[in-house]
Amino acid sequence: MANKGIDNSAARVQGNDGGYFIITTRWNTEIVEGLLSGAKGALLGVGVDPRQIRVECVPGAFEIPLACQAAAARSDCDAVIALGAVIRGGTPHFEYVAGECTRGIGQVALQSGKPVAFGVLTVDTLEQAMERTLRWAERAASARKRPDQAVFAIVQGGVNQALRTQSARASAALGFDGYAHGGLGLGESREARRDAVSAAHEELPSPAPRYLMGLGRPVDLLDGVACGVDLFDCVVPTRNGRH
Repeated sequence: MANKGIDNSAARVQGNDGGYFIITTRWNTEIVEGLLSGAKGALLGVGVDPRQIRVECVPGAFEIPLACQAAAARSDCDAVIALGAVIRGGTPHFEYVAGECTRGIGQVALQSGKPVAFGVLTVDTLEQAMERTLRWAERAASARKRPDQAVFAIVQGGVNQALRTQSARASAALGFDGYAHGGLGLGESREARRDAVSAAHEELPSPAPRYLMGLGRPVDLLDGVACGVDLFDCVVPTRNGRH
């Protein structure tokens, strides 16, 4: 029975014209952004058109199964990818949330008959979560098949400069087209944000564009440019413009 079994190699998966729903969470954003980038990069790498990918966000991991169920019930959904991060704390909260999320996602797959990929991290520490997002980045890099599409890695680590440096160094070693700063703009001080971005930039290749995700206030743009950021995107300017 040697060499028998299921081949899970991403390089062997071929894109089609189906619809892919990615369910993510707003909790532990600094980790989930990396998972989302890896998932989208893997899909794009095997020929899936960006228009086939739809991303929906829920508050936390406990709500993921319900969103997966709603997505799987749609006629234009061919597969669901569930992404999130549950980090152990000092209370039983971890066991309840992780257990119910895992059970619920499994039930959606069984009841709908559609593939539901489980990408919810259940870890003890932020360091473990960051390490797993780097593994997703490795898979996304190895799955690339279309040189006409730029793929960015997302540097993680919160405002911990040591983790930011580690994440940036590991991401740069994979040779992406550009590098984004994720998990910022979540209540940290301007000084902590600038220090985190600057620490990461010391490890990133200078020719590659640097992208600050989700920050668009004038002061954020000025701080980012001063740190060497090239790209920004944020809903704040257009949202404020509507009001």
